[in-house]
Order: sequence, then structure tokens, then C-alpha cells
Amino acid sequence: MAKVVNPFMSGQASGSVGSMTATMWKGTAVMHLRQRPARRLRRAQTSNRALLAFLSRWWGQHLDDTEREQWRDWSRGHPQPNGFGGTFVMSGQQAFIQLNQVALGISGSPVPHESVGIQNLTLAKPVVAGKIEVDWSILGTGIAADYIQEDVAGPFSSPGRIEVVGKFTRLTAVAGNLLTADLTGLEAGAWYFIRLRYVQADGQVSPWVQNQCQAGVAP
Repeated sequence: MAKVVNPFMSGQASGSVGSMTATMWKGTAVMHLRQRPARRLRRAQTSNRALLAFLSRWWGQHLDDTEREQWRDWSRGHPQPNGFGGTFVMSGQQAFIQLNQVALGISGSPVPHESVGIQNLTLAKPVVAGKIEVDWSILGTGIAADYIQEDVAGPFSSPGRIEVVGKFTRLTAVAGNLLTADLTGLEAGAWYFIRLRYVQADGQVSPWVQNQCQAGVAP
């Protein structure tokens, strides 16, 4: 936040322009970055995303090459309007997802709401070089056919802030009924953020749970 004189070339400005907001604070004109509230997902959005994930997995895992080619033939024979007075041809996968999403919306979605999640994520630094012990508990009943996604951010030279979302990379995945998965091969003594989420076979995911810990150092 910065105190300003004659903000936006006016005697007393208020409101936002681009990423900056002008307002009065304790009788002084100030400017600060515009606050963008977190976008809250409606329940319908999570259901639609789960349905799209379910159909994408079905296309990749359950259709054979002949069936996929039939969908491509159908899409070539049914061009779609593009909003500019013309048409475009969907891919076979797009046609499959579009029509089945409509059909399942009428007959009822086969995708249940997420009922399993990760909680109580615990990280420990053992006396083993480059190792972090990872333990958690599951809210609900974990299923071996599902999986738990484990991402890592680091190494860092010291403990840091939680806002490292863009620095995570996919590390591994373990069966959905496990409660531990130690990490090895990390940089000894460095700090890492670890995050986990539960992924159902139909594509639904639980919220991320994360924590940070220092990798072990050999005695």
C-alpha cells in the first residue's frame, strides 16, 4: 500500500483500474493492489468436472480402436457451429464426451460424489540421508484400485511459506488404501513441501493436504 497525491489525476479517486485500487484510508489517499477473492466452486461444477474426467477415462480405457474410429466418422459427418457463422469438426473424443455428457445428464450421472479424502498428513525427518517419512490418515474408506497422488516442491535452503503451488511436480502415486509412503533420494538437509490428494477411479479428487519437512541427514 502506498500513499499518493492526486491519485489517477483526480482530487479524490476511488475504485479500481487494472490491477490497482485507489481508496481513502484514515483520511489519506492510498493505492494498493486490487484484491481478487478466491473463486468458490459450486457443487454443480465439481459434479461436471467429475463427469468429464469419468468420460475421458472411459474413452481411453474402455473403447477399442474400432469404436474410436466410429466416433471420428460420426464427428466428421456432424460439423458443429462455431459461433461465427461457420462450422468446425470435433475430434472423436470431443464428440464422445459431448453426447455422453448430455445423455448422462438426462439419465443420471454414474459418478458418485467424492467420499474419501486425506487428513492428518505427518512428515518426519529420519536419521537417513535424503529421506522423509510420510504418514497420513484417510477420511472414509481407501480402495486399492484408487490412488493417492504425491507431489513435491523443493529443495529449499530453509523452511518457507505455504504459497508454493506453482513449484510442485508430480512425484509418485500409491494405492488408495495405503497410509504411508516414505520418500528417498532427496537432497540431504534440504527442505521440501509434500502434498497429497486422493484420486478416485472415476477421476474425482479430494482437496490437497500439504506440509513441509527437512530431508534427513546421515549421522
